[in-house]
Amino acid sequence: MSPRPKTINCVLPLPQGTHDIKTRATAEAWGKKHHSCKPSPTRFRRDGFDYRQIARERDAAIYEQTWSGCPELSVCYEVIRIRRRDGFQINGRLVEPAEIYPKADAWGVGRVHAHRQRRGIREAAGTCMTTTKNWEDELALQLMISPDAISEAVRRGLVSFKKHRRVACWRFGDTLNGCWRRLDGLPFEINRQLVKAEAETRGEEWHRLIGLDDVLANNRREILLIIEGTKDALTAFHFADVEGRLSSIGVAVALGAGVNPCAEDVEKFSGRRVRICGDSDTAGQEAVSRVGKQLVAAADEVQIFNLAGLHCQNGSFVKDLFDLSRIDYNDFEANRDLCSVTDFDSKGERVSVLRKEHEFSFSPLPLPHVSPGCHGFPVYPVSSSQELGKELEELALRNACTKRDTARQRRWQLTRDLKAVEKRIARELNPEELMPTFDKWYSISRPHLDLKKTGDDYLAKFLGELAKVRVPTSEGEALKKALEHVSTLSVSALPPLPGLAEAVESWRRLAALHRQLAHQSANGTYFLSCRDAAKAHQGLNKDSANTINHALIQLGVIDPVRIGDARPGGKASEFRYLLPLNGATDFQSQITTKE
Repeated sequence: MSPRPKTINCVLPLPQGTHDIKTRATAEAWGKKHHSCKPSPTRFRRDGFDYRQIARERDAAIYEQTWSGCPELSVCYEVIRIRRRDGFQINGRLVEPAEIYPKADAWGVGRVHAHRQRRGIREAAGTCMTTTKNWEDELALQLMISPDAISEAVRRGLVSFKKHRRVACWRFGDTLNGCWRRLDGLPFEINRQLVKAEAETRGEEWHRLIGLDDVLANNRREILLIIEGTKDALTAFHFADVEGRLSSIGVAVALGAGVNPCAEDVEKFSGRRVRICGDSDTAGQEAVSRVGKQLVAAADEVQIFNLAGLHCQNGSFVKDLFDLSRIDYNDFEANRDLCSVTDFDSKGERVSVLRKEHEFSFSPLPLPHVSPGCHGFPVYPVSSSQELGKELEELALRNACTKRDTARQRRWQLTRDLKAVEKRIARELNPEELMPTFDKWYSISRPHLDLKKTGDDYLAKFLGELAKVRVPTSEGEALKKALEHVSTLSVSALPPLPGLAEAVESWRRLAALHRQLAHQSANGTYFLSCRDAAKAHQGLNKDSANTINHALIQLGVIDPVRIGDARPGGKASEFRYLLPLNGATDFQSQITTKE
């Protein structure tokens, strides 16, 4: 038997994926008397990163880690300890001894804090390490904000970096709550849906405010409360840095407009001043008002910062604090109080103070514009065509097919989403906007579509189904909530009808449904079919509900914006409520009612 050839002791690159190959069968090992050992690769790619060995001494090696997900090439360094395994046999086949690396999930877990440790590079928890400073610079470059702002958030324990879902991510959070985002700015794909951020908590824990422990530990007397978004939170640090208040200002963050702070968090604002900043849309402003009323009893002062009506450099409207860091020069010059986002003593036109009796001591800025006849409902300006195109592309990505036999469901959801966009912008999407949306959906879904059908077949179905949508996305939930609310109202809480002091309950309860739908609408208009209207009172059917709607039109209670289609499956009628909304939930009118 000829001796086994000795392995040449040189470093050769292995094919991509070789480092993931693992032996799991029962093996017969031999000892270390076999001195030859298969060397480790010096170059490979893993999870979007390229690794290149730049130095090695005995069992220690330094790898250069590069990532091309930023405009400028990003370089980090991984320090690993190389181990060796013995050779073994599997079914008579010899497997030579080889050098092995850390497990796949260990790359990037440990970190080298070289910029804060004067003892040089040392091994942290985990087998391999990455410099935190590099991650900070990556995030600052991605968001185009101050690197010192990121460093301060890291120092306070609010920002950390780690691989999450096998990609490089950053986390904003504390021990009670947190949220993950990808470092490259791309969305996560979770349950076949694309999401920009992933919260760590659910239920009551989701409502906990992030950053209050730091406020208490350092006795920060002024708190900038961000209602929506972790990017806005980092932008708050950015403004604090620019305005010279980075070390003193407190930053607290909620994960969304639906937040309802618990009593424990509200109490932490006691004796402090707070400035609340939310998105400029209707949901954001409602959240700001609601949270402000909760805090006004505990805090020394509650301020509200208004972003409505400002423009970004690209011409789109400022939606949140992150957009404010990209404000148009002319808008900045015309609003000099924007130089004092974190200065609580500055109370310009965009700052309102909420008193304990829930009244503003400074007049809030007017809403962008109000359409004639809308009776005070805000109609926010339509986004630029560039932003609209981006939104439509995201809808196409979100609803793309990820497995076979789902085209019908995913396409139908896309058409409902598009109808919701049309309702929001108060116009129909034109072919120049619809075709790129369909093309994007079709190109991504194509591997999972029926090979016997052509693109024209799917296009015909897409355009045909678009005309059949009766209930845009989220509208079904709005109707359900409105019906639930109306069903709980007492007779005395139903709206009175002009000229009818003794209106029957069924008329007033249907009017209450119109009022509640208007109250929930962002622009004052809403859709309501006769069949859905009949659900407002047990004594109604679709015909009687239609008759009462005509009566309410004559009485000046509602106004038909668009008459619906008189056929099964046709579009519902669109209405506008004409009476005051004051008391939509607590109106107490004393009138005589007969059954």
